[in-house]
Parts: sequence; C-alpha cells; structure tokens
Amino acid sequence: GRRVLPLARFITANRRTECRPDELVVAIRVPKRSPRARSGFLKLGARKYLVISIVMVAGVLDRDESGAVSGAALAVGACSPVARRLVSLEGKLAGRPCDASLARLATVDDLSVLSPIATEMKRLELSHYFGPAILFVKEMDAALLRRAVKDMATHGDRWLCRYDTPRTTCGKVLSQFKARHPL
Repeated sequence: GRRVLPLARFITANRRTECRPDELVVAIRVPKRSPRARSGFLKLGARKYLVISIVMVAGVLDRDESGAVSGAALAVGACSPVARRLVSLEGKLAGRPCDASLARLATVDDLSVLSPIATEMKRLELSHYFGPAILFVKEMDAALLRRAVKDMATHGDRWLCRYDTPRTTCGKVLSQFKARHPL
C-alpha cells in the first residue's frame, strides 16, 4: 500500500520516524513557492565550525500583489525533540504588510509549542552550553525569530546565515547576540 504523512507526523524524535519496517520513503513533497515568496534560515551556534545549534529558525513568507503576507510557514529547531511550526505566529502575520514591522509580532508566547529543556539544565546545575538536548532559552529563540521574520520581510531569501559565538555561558550568548543584531 501507499501512505502519505505530513512532515510533522512523520518525524517523531531525533533519528526517529513513523516509517514502518516494511516501508520505504519514495518521495518528499515540497509545495511550490510563488515568485513573490521570501525565505530565510538563521542559526545560533556556540562554535564557528561543526556547529551544534542552540536554536535555528527557518521560514517562508508569501506575499500577494499588494505586498501583504498571504501565507507564512515558520519553524524553530534545536529547542524540542523535533523542529516545530509556529502556527500562532503564522496566523498573526497573515494579511499584514510584508515589511520590518512584522518582527514586532513575534513574541515569546509564539514559542509555547516548543518543549522547554531549561528545567533539566537547572536541575543539573549546568551554566554552560553542552548541546541542544539540555538547553532552551526562550528569550534567545524570540530574538532569533524576530530577526528571521525581519530579514525575510525586508531582504528576501537568506539562507545559512550563522551567528556564532565562542563557547560561553547562556547569558553571555544571549547578550552578545542581542548586541550584534538589534532590531
């Protein structure tokens, strides 16, 4: 038989899928973008090379003839077992002018679909970044999310833009990121 699953159901955890032992993935369907769509990918890591992500944001904003957002798909990765779509933010962006003001609509509340891991980090008394499995800083996610939305709205396609910092404490990473990339 044949089975079609949305990506959100297919990927269940790190290196885990809904693929059964007797199944083979034969295709991945990616919707065609309109010529007016703008996409972006931003990543915050703790090293310059072979970066394990602290947080990453990917998305696409589609625009209608008037320049308003006609569709949005935004996801945050490395902050949950799998990347998660930010459906609440996507809804807030719809119908708005596709400009830098969109970034102000992205809030910490839009990240509620993510699985916070900061509690475990605090329990283990860890203050340094040791990988995405034990780190989750909502403020950092919101800052990167706002930056990604602003870049997509104002500049168009931007992929593989990296914001790297030396190995340091979470607070320092966040303050360095905010200082280097103000809205």
